[in-house]
Amino acid sequence: EEIATSTYTIEDAYTTFGSHNYQLTSVTDANGCKSEVTGQKHKVTVDEDAKLGNIATINPRCEGSKLILPSVPSKTEYNSTITGGVWKIGDKEVSANTLMDYDAHDGKQLYYSVQSTCGNNRAKEIHSNKVDVEVDRKPTQANAGVDIIQCNDDSFELAANTPDASKSETGKWTISEGNAYFSDDESPTSIASGVAMVSSTTLPTTLIWTISSEYGVCTPTTDYVKLTN
Repeated sequence: EEIATSTYTIEDAYTTFGSHNYQLTSVTDANGCKSEVTGQKHKVTVDEDAKLGNIATINPRCEGSKLILPSVPSKTEYNSTITGGVWKIGDKEVSANTLMDYDAHDGKQLYYSVQSTCGNNRAKEIHSNKVDVEVDRKPTQANAGVDIIQCNDDSFELAANTPDASKSETGKWTISEGNAYFSDDESPTSIASGVAMVSSTTLPTTLIWTISSEYGVCTPTTDYVKLTN
């Protein structure tokens, strides 16, 4: 014969994942009277939400180039499953393994969002992990200046264009033909000295001015200047 029925709440917080057993062993009524009982054993299973972890590392890309986004497989751990991954740039959704264009340098942040199902569909959560992608900007077109002709003077003041500091560009002088010494091979207005005189066996000296991008991913630009002494 059933005398009374009641429900009760387990207030202990199970903070670790796994299976936990409990059993009702006593009942205390409203008057504080405690009675020993032998209750049925129960088991509580705590599922830990699957962790997304590191998604990918993407090296800097040159603007205007293509990037194939890596796909991330489904993952199951601790009785939880990660599925339904979606790549996004800002609010724009893009598919994994899809070619993408970059046409501006603003430090792209890609997000990989997934839905995690925690243990037998009891709870669902959305996880998001970001991957930073730096976009290398194409460097300014190099201009080494006009060819220079001097008479019996082996010191030449160069006049190339200046790399764009706002884009963290760098410039450098190198020798294509002949000999010369630079006062500063990274200055567009460097002094090139020691230029040999032109003769039947000696050609004019040719220098190269190169401007490189911030990360060195984009192809550098070059230009030539001829020095005749």
